[in-house]
Amino acid sequence: ILKIAKLIHGPDALTPATDDGDDNNSEVQDIRNSLRMDGQGKYGLLSRGDAEVFLRLPKKGYIDWVWDVAPGYLILKEAGGTMTDVRGRPIDFSEIGGEGRVAKLPDYVEGILGSCGGVFHDALVEAHAKVKE
Repeated sequence: ILKIAKLIHGPDALTPATDDGDDNNSEVQDIRNSLRMDGQGKYGLLSRGDAEVFLRLPKKGYIDWVWDVAPGYLILKEAGGTMTDVRGRPIDFSEIGGEGRVAKLPDYVEGILGSCGGVFHDALVEAHAKVKE
């Protein structure tokens, strides 16, 4: 199911690429129909069904600003979608800030996954975990 999904991700994303042409390969494969977008427009596309998956996989040590994530989270949630960290945990916007961090997301947010929700989101979290192994 994930091999045929459309994908939206930010400019700092790191996506593993495999293009050996073997569609029967049991390994997790790169999603072939992808679009790079910056800004809030990507959340609108995902929310209205023009994409199925959003991946925000920043480089190690990078922490997103809350204003880069919270508006999209709200839009996606109101449209019935799901946004979590890469481990499937909800993003708790009440935990922002902290000493010297002002308006950064909590430290545990190492990346963001967004989807149309339900079992599709569960499969997305599971697929990400397999790639990280």
